[in-house]
Amino acid sequence: MIRDIVKYLLDEAKPRFWQLVGTDCIISLLVGIACALWGERVLPISSVKGTDVATALLTYAALALGFSLAGLTLVLTIPSKELVQAMLSSKPPKAHADAYSDLIFIFSWTALSHWVIVSASVCLLVFAGNQQVWVQFPSNKYRAIVGLIAGISTYGLLQFLIILITLYQLAKVNMAFQRPKPAEPATRNTTHS
Repeated sequence: MIRDIVKYLLDEAKPRFWQLVGTDCIISLLVGIACALWGERVLPISSVKGTDVATALLTYAALALGFSLAGLTLVLTIPSKELVQAMLSSKPPKAHADAYSDLIFIFSWTALSHWVIVSASVCLLVFAGNQQVWVQFPSNKYRAIVGLIAGISTYGLLQFLIILITLYQLAKVNMAFQRPKPAEPATRNTTHS
């Protein structure tokens, strides 16, 4: 299993590294840092317990993971062979892969990012338990954990938004491929004898 994860990261994620480290990654990093540094002053969560946060994140991440996998299944079973062929032959000049591979990757990457949130939520549930999310004087370790959870949760939310938009765009393209082609007008014989 670990070999497969490493292969996926090296073969699929590494070539797309600069695409992955885009705006959503920067926003997630900023949210994580802000929550770690100033979270207790900004967020009204002084009485919230670790179990509350973990349960909410676990619920969201499990739903988003299921949605991502359902989207991946839809992509893998696109009924139009013409659409699949068009995506397979569509590769921008500096792209790592064709449009179909990129489509499969975005759904699998989003599923993987939500799997990370599920795992982090379970760890938070086990280790934080009924402790309050913010104590009066949080330690650096505590701040780092809150920042990490906030950052990966924000990243997951942004990835989820991307696949919602991607599914919409895929549906529009699929509709265009499914529409009947307009019949060519019949040519009339205009020669006179």
